[in-house]
Amino acid sequence: MVCLGKRCPCCGGKKMMSRGQNSWMERTSFASPLVCTECGQRLTSYGLCTISAEQRRHNRFLLPASFLLRIPGDKPQFARIKNISQGGISFDNLSCCLPAHKTLRVDIFNCNTGTGIEQLPVEIVSTPEKIQNETPVAAIQATKGARFLNLTQAQKKLLADCIQTNGKLEEIQPPEELISQ
Repeated sequence: MVCLGKRCPCCGGKKMMSRGQNSWMERTSFASPLVCTECGQRLTSYGLCTISAEQRRHNRFLLPASFLLRIPGDKPQFARIKNISQGGISFDNLSCCLPAHKTLRVDIFNCNTGTGIEQLPVEIVSTPEKIQNETPVAAIQATKGARFLNLTQAQKKLLADCIQTNGKLEEIQPPEELISQ
């Protein structure tokens, strides 16, 4: 998505912080790599316009707060699911350090019914942004993203049923000056 001016195309926010330069385009003098402090979206500003780095291909769905993601380890940890799709999951967890490209198996639990989908293979694809200036820890987004890897037919069906039964399509309200690409 593209937005005129220095605004977040996803939430319309104007508060942004610098982030690390990842691509050759972001290393040029006319591009400014940013992250929105309100929604955590990665952005690149080119002066007159701001472009989001959205790469998802599937619709996002919100699950009720009773759904948690279990992350395995010596002491299993639970994370709040931010949104989910057929291709991946986004979750918030302040106490878990998962590096990008790490593969693991996670479980999705519904605390209300005691049911869940177990052993979903995922690869971590995004971790919290490294902010260049000094920022309080609470201000840094703890959102992580993971994509599903090689799900079995049973896991795909359980995931689709979970999303269809419990999910609500996430609608992002675009700002008024939004220009579609």
